[in-house]
Amino acid sequence: RRPAGAKPRQYLPTRRAWLLHNLGAHRHHAALRHLQLEALLAEPGAAEFLAAAPRAAAILRPICRLLGLRALELPRRQRQPETPPEPQPKPLPRPSRPVPRAPLPSLGAPARPPHPRLNKKSA
Repeated sequence: RRPAGAKPRQYLPTRRAWLLHNLGAHRHHAALRHLQLEALLAEPGAAEFLAAAPRAAAILRPICRLLGLRALELPRRQRQPETPPEPQPKPLPRPSRPVPRAPLPSLGAPARPPHPRLNKKSA
């Protein structure tokens, strides 16, 4: 739930080629970028590059989607298999009754040396 008076979140569209549909009269600009990206990814070295750099494929995937590149198969990053967490050691059992503790030694007040003026004996 949003707090009262909060602005609603704005989301980008998620359908394929949404940029082409939303640009209206300027749609030809997006169509040109579509063709340029399609030609770039059709080059022989592009598949090797994307296989070697999975982060680049992850960046290009949403761009291809918003431009409507359907036939493009970008490699997805392989997820690492989850390793099971190491078992935690069992906690020590709590005693059923409080354990008696030895009393702490009393340190008492620190001894102060007598003040020289107070301890002078009058002659």
